[in-house]
Amino acid sequence: MTKLTSIPPLDAALKHIATLVLQARDRSFRATNTELVNLYWSVGQYLSQQCQHEGWGQGTVKTLAQLLQTREPGWKGFSAQNLWRMKQFFEAYEGDEELSTQLRELPWSANLHLLSKCKSRQERAFYLQWMLQEGWSVRQLAQQIDGALFARVATSPAKLSTALRVLHPNAAQVFKDS
Repeated sequence: MTKLTSIPPLDAALKHIATLVLQARDRSFRATNTELVNLYWSVGQYLSQQCQHEGWGQGTVKTLAQLLQTREPGWKGFSAQNLWRMKQFFEAYEGDEELSTQLRELPWSANLHLLSKCKSRQERAFYLQWMLQEGWSVRQLAQQIDGALFARVATSPAKLSTALRVLHPNAAQVFKDS
């Protein structure tokens, strides 16, 4: 058996190929996540329509979940509670093109945090933007929500000098939008 030694040109090739593999793995994960969120959106849309037009309620959704688990035992994530969350997820973002596009970039668990802990569209949009912009993990998102970052930022007045407030009385409104 031959002992492999470090050969500089091959070390560089190995590093390059490893980078390509890791980048492809990351793209694959993001694409899979996007499709999963799209699936949950579609299931939520269907359930919402059935509830509105056919009078379905939580009992019917529970029966549907049991039927899914019986007929498709390998499928995970389709409990009655999760199906109801998918319906709520769809209804929370229905008609909101901007947010419904962006939320597909987040993992399902992050979407569940936004859905369950944020009280308004503005609060969900705030955290969604920050998570995408800053690359927060789901844990970091949960910490920021629990720490009430939105409330602190949204309610804190802009710090302006006295001279600026005297010269431009509406300056606080301009900075508030940022």
